[in-house]
Amino acid sequence: MSGAASGGMADVFRAERVGAMGVTREVCIKCVRPNLCADAEFVRMFIDEAGLSTQLQHANIAAVDHFGQHEGS
Repeated sequence: MSGAASGGMADVFRAERVGAMGVTREVCIKCVRPNLCADAEFVRMFIDEAGLSTQLQHANIAAVDHFGQHEGS
């Protein structure tokens, strides 16, 4: 991964996804900040944001490609 930005509630990383036959695609990864993972209300808002984002299509909006948990986050 290269490039990162941090906000009050999440960290965003610029990365490259490698697919079949080595085909790559630039992606961003948005992660809830560790201190907020235990806050049920915040996690619900984060999930809601991901759901709303899947309905938006615009060149200036990153598409949701995958959503889930990794190592408790």
